[in-house]
Amino acid sequence: MIPLRLHAVLDGLSAAGLTLGPTLLDWPRALRRPLFAAGAGVAAYSLATRYQTDSRGALSFDEHRALDAAQGLAFLAVAATLSAPRNVRLSLAGYGAFSLAAAALTRSPRAGRGPSQRGAVEVADEEQVEVLQHHQRVHRQGQRAAPVGGMAEDPGDRRQKQPRDQNHASG
Repeated sequence: MIPLRLHAVLDGLSAAGLTLGPTLLDWPRALRRPLFAAGAGVAAYSLATRYQTDSRGALSFDEHRALDAAQGLAFLAVAATLSAPRNVRLSLAGYGAFSLAAAALTRSPRAGRGPSQRGAVEVADEEQVEVLQHHQRVHRQGQRAAPVGGMAEDPGDRRQKQPRDQNHASG
């Protein structure tokens, strides 16, 4: 996932790249003005975006992502149909793919995010922390740690726990 702050930075870099890049790279004159306009558009809708739920702006971040995706599709379509040097078409296609990826990989901000609204990775990390904290408490108390889920180990199972890397030990 792309953090919101990084997405905002990427928006700024995209606007700068689209407005300045074609001239600096000496691309065909016919492309410079439309790409400058696209860059100005990215700058405008980025400045109008509420990147956080408590910020002000005319566009929600979901609307911003929809514009990123539409722009990505437009750049891919132009790259596929444009009569321009190969490096220009590949650059346009690359930017289109980048815009689609940024739209897809950036999570929208949510107010009051509870467990049902968080990503699976965040929940998994919190569960791992909970398990570690439980085992640390038990260790400090000198008790044998039972799994957090409440299921105790089978007392009849007296097998020695084998080190994980025993398969790699020389014999």
